[in-house]
Amino acid sequence: MEQVILGVKKFQKEIYPEKQSLFQALAKKQDPKILFITCSDSRIDPSLITQTDPGSMFLIQNAGNIIPPHGSPYGGTGASIEYAVTVLNVEHIIICGHTCCGAMAALLDARLVEDIPIIRQWISYADSTRAIVQAAPASLSKEERMSLCIKQNVQVQMSHLKTIPSVAARLSAGQLSLHGWVYHIESGSIDVYSTGDKEFVPFEQAYPEPALVH
Repeated sequence: MEQVILGVKKFQKEIYPEKQSLFQALAKKQDPKILFITCSDSRIDPSLITQTDPGSMFLIQNAGNIIPPHGSPYGGTGASIEYAVTVLNVEHIIICGHTCCGAMAALLDARLVEDIPIIRQWISYADSTRAIVQAAPASLSKEERMSLCIKQNVQVQMSHLKTIPSVAARLSAGQLSLHGWVYHIESGSIDVYSTGDKEFVPFEQAYPEPALVH
């Protein structure tokens, strides 16, 4: 807690004065172009990874970067997505999984959440991910199975995202783009799901300069 307190004091004395005009503008409105959905893991800092200022991205973080399909009882994530799409008119949605994900570990080993009923129910929205991994060749190592789980979960949650009516409408109109990422904590690298290749490719291959995302 001491580090947090000192951090707030530093922000107020040093950081805020440098960006005062930005914060004063943000006090009037927010206008993010990107919705960034990722895990609530303490090691994942979207603004640090993307080097963006406050106001640049609308953020949703939850265990396992999970998106319940439209109509599911857990509506908080869906409500935030709907707000970002229909009110803020974001143009891009990034779903970002990550290595060393505890939620994905629990998905593959139910014993880890035997006594944690809310989490057990929450990760059930990734049951399709579990089924895909269970159908994979038995020869896969534990590490390969975990990597497959993390990547497949990003794809499964992207499919859930498309069940939300406001998202489906904007996608159909060509007004919204989806991006599936896996962030590697240990190296800082990012793999990106390529719809054309139907597999994850290195970040630099997915977004080659000067063909950057606008």
